[in-house]
Amino acid sequence: MTTGLEPPEPRGTVRPSGTLDRNGPHGEPCWLTDEEMKTVTRTEVNKLLDLPLPERFELAQALWGSIENEWDSLPVTDRERRLLDDSLEAYYRDPDAGTPWPEAKAELLRGL
Repeated sequence: MTTGLEPPEPRGTVRPSGTLDRNGPHGEPCWLTDEEMKTVTRTEVNKLLDLPLPERFELAQALWGSIENEWDSLPVTDRERRLLDDSLEAYYRDPDAGTPWPEAKAELLRGL
């Protein structure tokens, strides 16, 4: 029995490699082709933002999965490079000066 609320049959998407996949990088169905994604309107984005939390979470996972292997293609700005170099230099000067991640995370979460 159909309710009329089922998503359309996945049509596939063209991956950066030029191959056609019917599923996303984590096996999730892809309902829009790359060409269709170029025409997603603000209204459609707002509809996505109105989805229930579990569906938005799945969407976020699909989006993250589509970019996580492409980090190397993102350019690093001069400002970002200076920040990274400065941080690395500070670490080499005094490796014990920072706060361990578990402590920093706990402190950030306490502030929420």
